Parts: sequence; structure tokens; C-alpha cells
Amino acid sequence: MPRPSSLFCLGLLLLAGCAAPAWQTAGDAGQVAASAPAAQAQTCTLPADTATLPTRTRAVFVLDTSGSMVGLGDGRADIFAGVKDAIVRYVDERQPQQLELFTFDRGLRSRRSYALPADRAAFDKDMAALQADGNNTYLYRSLREALPTLVPDSDQLTNVFVLTDGVDNDPSGAVSAAQGLSAFTARGPLDSFHYLALGTQIPADALQAVQSSSYAEARTYPVGQLPDLTGLGSRIQTVRSPDALALNLPDGTPVQLSMPLLPGLSQVSLARKEVRGGSVPLQVLGQIPEGTAGLLCAEPLQVGEAAEGASGAQTAVAQASGPQTAGEFQAQPGGVTRPQLTLLRFALAGTEGLRWLNPGADRTLRPGESVTLRYALSRDVLQKDIAGSGFNTSPAEGLSAELLHERGSRHVGVRVTNTGLAEGQSVPLEWLFPDGAALPLTTVTGAAGSLAGQVPPVADTRPGVVQPAPDSGTPAPAPSGSSAPQVETGPQTAQERRTFSPWPLLLALVLLGAALAAWRAMQRRQVRERASAAPLIAERARASSGEERVRHVTVSQAQPVRPSAAYTPAFEQDVPSIEGLEYSDDRFLCLFGTDGRMGAVNAPSSGAFDVGQVAGVPHLSGLRMERHRAGLRLLRVPADLEVSQGTRLLGPGDVVRPGTLLGLQMAESSRAKSPPLGELSGLGLPLTLTSDGQTLKVVGRYAEHHLGLPGGITDLGDACKAPSLRGLRVTLLNGQVLIADIPARLRLLRPRPRGDVSPNPPLRPGTFLPVGTEVQFKGYEDIQ
Repeated sequence: MPRPSSLFCLGLLLLAGCAAPAWQTAGDAGQVAASAPAAQAQTCTLPADTATLPTRTRAVFVLDTSGSMVGLGDGRADIFAGVKDAIVRYVDERQPQQLELFTFDRGLRSRRSYALPADRAAFDKDMAALQADGNNTYLYRSLREALPTLVPDSDQLTNVFVLTDGVDNDPSGAVSAAQGLSAFTARGPLDSFHYLALGTQIPADALQAVQSSSYAEARTYPVGQLPDLTGLGSRIQTVRSPDALALNLPDGTPVQLSMPLLPGLSQVSLARKEVRGGSVPLQVLGQIPEGTAGLLCAEPLQVGEAAEGASGAQTAVAQASGPQTAGEFQAQPGGVTRPQLTLLRFALAGTEGLRWLNPGADRTLRPGESVTLRYALSRDVLQKDIAGSGFNTSPAEGLSAELLHERGSRHVGVRVTNTGLAEGQSVPLEWLFPDGAALPLTTVTGAAGSLAGQVPPVADTRPGVVQPAPDSGTPAPAPSGSSAPQVETGPQTAQERRTFSPWPLLLALVLLGAALAAWRAMQRRQVRERASAAPLIAERARASSGEERVRHVTVSQAQPVRPSAAYTPAFEQDVPSIEGLEYSDDRFLCLFGTDGRMGAVNAPSSGAFDVGQVAGVPHLSGLRMERHRAGLRLLRVPADLEVSQGTRLLGPGDVVRPGTLLGLQMAESSRAKSPPLGELSGLGLPLTLTSDGQTLKVVGRYAEHHLGLPGGITDLGDACKAPSLRGLRVTLLNGQVLIADIPARLRLLRPRPRGDVSPNPPLRPGTFLPVGTEVQFKGYEDIQ
């Protein structure tokens, strides 16, 4: 298709110019374009050094005191008294600790400083006596003289307001708009600058200077309209309740929240990403340390959004009376707006109790679909009656919840199943205790689907609801206060008492046996479900160097199996083609291969972890990292593995910041072969086996796996999902673990004292498992 000619393009431009609204002149069109959010993108990011964030606020007013402010000369309205009232209202509501008042006309006229609230009486007296009796508006020269006098102070959040009804008319032109704006040298990362044109258009040079900055904005108001300063500028706000964070912003304003990485997997997020009813609710999980900082960014509404739905009469009334709100300003053409920043200081009470360990779990469930939510408990919750607790939902209500908890553990799992939630229906989930306490967990939403062919849900777990035994036919006790009718039976006759038939008894025994088999099958299924949802337990261990490190322990439950033919896996396993590890801006880990494939790493959100274990890649075993306030900190790098960032090699103690791609290079001579350990990848070799009652521990160099043993014979390869251990079978006998079978490719050796060089024959089937039994893989002796 031929490209349109220049003449045709010129015609389109002329048509577009004719179709523009009457108020959009050539100069105004540039101003409207400058007001688009794309003109100056600004991300909502909390400064990295939260320890130096401001705790006090400072307001700076640069006030035009020329005669035009009272309607003299070229003035179009007497607004000076209203502007002074707007300043006083700002001081009353925002309550800055420091206030600077500059006045100007033919240059800087006066400066007054106030430390509030001590100097409040002096401020009120000066404002009452202030007059607009000057000539001319040397705005840029006045800014260059006033702004450099502001003393830099990292403990103060500064908002500068320039209020004028004119434009710079300095005949010398010695100071440009950009020079006047750049004089604000004491600016901090959260400070703001506001050019407020009252009843006049903003000059093109001033608009360009404001647009070129990352912190300044320019707003224009109709003739006679007074600004509402309380809705402008950055602020500091203390958060004492997460229910509703009050904001002086119009409904529908989109907001973002930037939070640092909190300790202990605590989390603060927005429950709703727009303002409703003048506030935004927060969702708080875990314990938020007092004084924690956050940054809330409110994006300005687009032109016409704030006034959408308002009639022309309502708009005329709003423009004719009273101060203008920040939202009403958006309906005016021209100007450059910035997000309003609110520095949050958290001082919450009652957030202790739970730490959500997998906040990324998908809670939008199809009918019959389940998800297991994992939480860490505080000391206060551990003292409650956890066994007698329940939840506020039931299967009949569309959502069932089952508590997965091992006695003495500080971790719990809550298995949630959609038993009938409609698509889009949301139900808040609460954990209820017998003492009346309730801990809110999260909200679960239904998705499209059908319950046809799904497994029946778990029993009702609400406190006080007693369920009948499976297939028992015994009704549950009626709740207290209920009036369940009693079935009366008549007197038996002598013939009925004498008649006895064995068939009902035999039928009852058959049904009882079937019920018992079904009950045991359900128990085994629940054990498997609990094993799949078993939390990750962290134990402290001491390294040989004396430094403290975290040993990760995973827990599962084995099932008895019948002996089968020995399984011989293919042991040859080449070095995986992994060449990179990306730590993204949203703090997720991802492995990259030389073939272009990538895979996510299910790393914990807090604490230390072994990359090989969490990624299931044994060749990366020993590469240990931990979550850090500024990113990821390297704890250990194996000698045969190189981790690089660009051309620089990284080592223990280095911190990797979000948005970094790391290079991984392994020495093939030492990591060329490794037995397929499956889900035990990352434990680290050599492996040792230790029994503790009914628990078998598979202990590696970096982590452990605890396996619960039931009765009967257990294949460790199947139970641990580790192909290299298949065929190694054990059983429980009188509280000890007995070795039932050892495949030919494995050797089990008794532990020996250090320095003992005497022969150590391998263990044979039929012997009890000694504590610290070492597992050797034939053909892989070089990796020991």
C-alpha cells in the first residue's frame, strides 16, 4: 500500500485543528498534552534508605502580594483574602511543624519563619496584617532568591506552594523559569513543588520547566476560583488501623503501595486499589514493627474523570463558590500533575498472631478445587486451644476448611475446598477459637466450573459442630437448645423376643468391615494430603566455622507398599545446561538454560535457603542465599561453582539487588554425575539415615527430610520420590527400623569414629538401621 502523501497528512492535521474545542488554542494544546501522565512517568518506589526518611513536615508558601491579587491594575478578581484563608486552612488541617512564608512583587519582599505550634499566634497576626499593595510580578527572580535560603534537612518533608494570579513580567529577563525552579536545591526524594496559577494560564517556559522535572507540578484555576491546598503535596500519615486509611482524594483515584521487605514474612497490601468513600483499606498480615515506613502513591485522575456524571449545573455551581478540590481541578485544561505521595508510618496494634507463609497461593477456586494456606503462629496463638478451633464456613455454605497441624509445631496448614461457591462469589475466611477469639485469614473467591464427579468435601470444622463417624449411621448430637423429636418404640412381643436370625448379624458384620476399610482408606488419603501440605520447618544448626546457619527440614508421611521387583534407574545424568539466575524487580527467582528455557524457583519469602534444594537441581546444592532488606545476600558459594554479575565474581556477603541477572558456571569435573534424588535434590551429599521411633531422617550436607513410617514395608524411593533410593525397603519392628531389602546399586555403611581405618563391611537386609548410616551410590564415589 503506498504511503500517504505529505499534502494528505497536512490536510488531516488541518482537520484535526478545526475539530479542536474552542478553548484549546495552539498554546493551550501544548499545555493539555503536557498534562498527560505519559509526559513524565513516575514510579511509586519507597526510598531504599528508610532509616533517613523524614518524620516532620515543612510548608513553604511563595505568595504574590502585587495589587492584582486584590483586583487592581490588570487583576481580574479580588482573591487575596481567600488565598490567605486557604493557607490558614492548610496549616490547620495538615499541621506542619515548620512554616516558611515568602512574599514577592518586584522581587522578594519579605520572609517569615514559624516553628509550629509555638509560633502560631505570630503566624495568625502576620497573616491578618498582610496586604497585597505591590507592583509587578517578578516571579522567577523571587524564586531564585527565596528557595536557596531553605536549609536542607533530611528529617523534614517539604512542600513548596507558589500562589500567583499573574505571569513573570521582569523586563530584564535575567532569570528564566528553569533557573527559578532549579533553585530548590534543598529538595528531598519525597518533597514537592506546586505552581498554582490563579485565574491565568501558565506560561510556556514555566510549563516546560515543570514538565522537565520529576517532582514539580503546575495547576491552573478559573478566575475567582480558590484552591484547596489540603489536597495537594506530600504528607506523613500514621497508620493506627488498617481498616480505612483516610485520604483527601476524590473517589475513583487509583493508588499504589510500596513497602519494604518485612521480617518474618509479614505483609501489607492494598485491599482495594482505588479510593472509595475518601479512604483506602489495607490488608495486614503478620506483625508489623512499629515505625515501619511505606509509600502510598495516588495517581491524578484524567481530564474529565473526576467530573464524570456531574451535570453542567453542578459544575457551574462548583466553580462559582468555595475552594476547589484536587479532583475538581482535573476538569480544567492545561497544567502538569504528579502523583500525591503519602509517607506511611505504621503503629498498628493487634497484628501479631499469624504470619502468612505462602501469600501468593491462588485463592480463586473452581468447584471441588482445594488450596492449602500455610501460617506460622505466634506464642499467643500457640497457647490457645488449637485442637478445639474451627472456621466460620461449612461445606453446606460453599466453602470447607480443614486444619492441618502437628502437635507442638508452630506451623499450621489450612486446606480450603470450594464446595459450592458461585463464580465471582467471595467469602472471608476466619479462624475461630473456643474462647470467642477470631483471626481473619483471607478471602476465597469462586471460579467457573461444576461439582460433578468431584470428591466429597471434608467435614464441617466449625467449633461446637460434632460430626458422625463415617458410615456409622449414628446421628450427630443436636445442638444445645434444640428440640429434636424423639422416636418412641412400642413394647416387644414375646414372639419377637424369642425369634433370632443370624443373617442380619452377618450382614451387619459385612457392613462394619466395609465401613472400617473405607475409614482406613480415608485416613490414608488424609495422611497423603497432610504430607503434601506439610510446612517447611527451619532449625538452627552450627557450621564447623562457628557461624549460625539454617538447616531446612521437610516432612512427609510414607505409605506401606507391597514388595516388587527392584527398580534400576538410569544413573547417567549430565550437567544441566543452566547458565543464569535472574532476581527480578518483583523479587522472584528464575533459572535460565542455554537452550532458552527458563523455570521459576520456589524460594521462601524470608530467611535462608539452598538454591539446589528449592529448585530441585542437585548441581546447585550448597549455593545458599537469604532474603535481605536490599535484595538477596549470598551466604555460601561452593568452590566448584562460579556466580558472577557482569564481569565481577560474587562471594559470601555480597548483596544482589532486584532486577539483576547472575551468571552460573559449574566445574564439570566435580559435578558431572549425580544420582537422581528427585524431591530430595538439594539435601547435599553424602546422605545418612537415622531412625527416631516411627520417623526416618534422611540427612544431607545442607538439609534434612523427615519421613513418617507406618506399619508394613516402605520403599524409601517411592516414599521420598527419589529414584536413586528405589528398592531400599524398610519396616518397623518393635519401635526400630529394620532393613528389608537393599538394591545392588546402593551400599549402606555403619558410622565409624574419625580415624578408624578398619574394614567396614556394608549392612545386609535383616539388620536394624544404625544411627547415622551412610548411603553410598555405586559409580558415584567421586562426588562423596
